This record gives sequence, structure tokens and C-alpha cells, in this order.
Amino acid sequence: CARKTWDDERTIKQLLYNLTYEAMTKARKMGLAGRLIYLGFRGDEQRWSKHLTLGHYVFHSQELFDIMFI
Repeated sequence: CARKTWDDERTIKQLLYNLTYEAMTKARKMGLAGRLIYLGFRGDEQRWSKHLTLGHYVFHSQELFDIMFI
């Protein structure tokens, strides 16, 4: 299976928003919310990760996305 290299910021942000939306939808259906955000990426030769603990719980996809990417 060939890997696709993502080098367009808009495409990457859309993919990340879709993943954020999916995760938050599942959490809400389970009655969950969180304060700890962890994001990690890895490529063939590089890894990057970041975490953040908030002072409040996050319940909505757009709020989480804004905290992570804006």
C-alpha cells in the first residue's frame, strides 16, 4: 500500500478536523468529556507530539479544534 505525503496545510487541517469531529462525537455518545489533549504525528524519520491539560472540560469538536490548531 503506497503512502500519501500530505504537504498542503489546508488538506491536513481538514483531515485533522474530521478526526477531531469523529472522536468528539463518539465521546459525547458515551457521555464523556476531557481536559487532556494529546496530539502526535510520526513519519518515516520524524516524530512530533504535544499535550495540553486544560482548566475546563471540552464537549464540542470546534472548541477542541480551535484549541489545538488556532
